[in-house]
Amino acid sequence: MKKAWSLINCVLQHSKFPMMAGALLAVMPMLAGASSISLPAATYSGMVEAGVSNPQTKYVTGPGTYSVSDSGNGASASSTMTISSQPFPSVSLVSTATTGPNDSGGAQGNPYGNTAAPYQIAYSIEFLGPQGTVPVQINATLAASVSNSNAFAFADSYFNVFLGTPSHPEIEDYVVIQYGDAPPPNQEIAGVSQLLTADPNTGAYSGGGTDSQVWLAQTNTIYTVALSAYTATLGNTQVAASVDPTFQIASSVTDPADYSIAISDGIGDSAETTSIAPEPTTATLALCGAFATVCGVFRRRMKARGRSC
Repeated sequence: MKKAWSLINCVLQHSKFPMMAGALLAVMPMLAGASSISLPAATYSGMVEAGVSNPQTKYVTGPGTYSVSDSGNGASASSTMTISSQPFPSVSLVSTATTGPNDSGGAQGNPYGNTAAPYQIAYSIEFLGPQGTVPVQINATLAASVSNSNAFAFADSYFNVFLGTPSHPEIEDYVVIQYGDAPPPNQEIAGVSQLLTADPNTGAYSGGGTDSQVWLAQTNTIYTVALSAYTATLGNTQVAASVDPTFQIASSVTDPADYSIAISDGIGDSAETTSIAPEPTTATLALCGAFATVCGVFRRRMKARGRSC
């Protein structure tokens, strides 16, 4: 490495080869190895809430399990949220509400349980490796369910991957089950859309599935991954929603050792993956060899002209 820097200094001093000097300066970071990656921190936003006579709320700031409950006059409400960060973030929500014996559809003055648990995680992900694209295996599991279609309830789960603006996602999956003045329950997973129908025996709705696909991602480009789940109840019902996406370099990649995945700090094993530099590729080694050859030619020419470095 010292010899390489000496050669650069020599070229700069004699100033007859500015393009050569610029090229050598550009290649030095590759010779020295890639630096560590620092991605934007993950954001966690949401809460769990349950109420009858004394509503309880917990705000969520990171991975863990958060539970709240309340009861009174024969009614009850409870919500539990579980957030995992290993190896990639996932969210699971379950909310349950019951009405009291004198409830008549939740009219004011009568006991009823209500819950809410909206939640969203956003984090950054980058696929490090030779410039270009790399196939990435995505497995995203989504689910939502409502146990009683006669109750007021919401159960939604979403998963997006986008570059720049969320309005134009590269990947988008969702399951939406809503009652009231909402559209019919529906879902779209891996580009397949369908309306959900209630179980004829129980009146319950459920939907979900796994988006298993190979996605062609740009290397050395920061993407945002957003996943959200939402449950809300009012009356006698249980609702649940969950979303769990994972990423890995596809098995079809010829040289998987050339690539690594960096994600936001605090997620999975990001403390390890963010410091990993891709191993030299064949193209990089060839480039270094070409520069070494050119350097040798110039050094011989300079010696022939009686100059030394």
